[in-house]
Amino acid sequence: MKNIFTHRLLFSFIIMFSVVLLFSQCKKDEECGVVITVKLMGPTAGDTNQLVTSAAIKLWKGDVNEVGTTDANGNYSSKFKLEAILNIDVNRGDTILGNGIVRLKPGATVYKTVFVSHI
Repeated sequence: MKNIFTHRLLFSFIIMFSVVLLFSQCKKDEECGVVITVKLMGPTAGDTNQLVTSAAIKLWKGDVNEVGTTDANGNYSSKFKLEAILNIDVNRGDTILGNGIVRLKPGATVYKTVFVSHI
């Protein structure tokens, strides 16, 4: 009788341990990528397709505050660990300004174009 109780206890322990392992698998965090392209707004309401290089980019909201600069192709890219909706501020000197909003999605790279204009 004692032997049967020991086997049942051992079997129950193995089943519970297996269930715990099965349901406690770690979920891999998926990075959120963003590529921001900065273009100059034309004198009329149209897009000039002129890329803006060396523009200062600031992505921010709450305690998130990331800064960078556009490259020779007018692009700035970054990766974040968590999904978020971030504000975008762009400036180049004191005369070219623009802003926007981007929503980061887990496991995806989001592409956003920000149009800037002369002030």
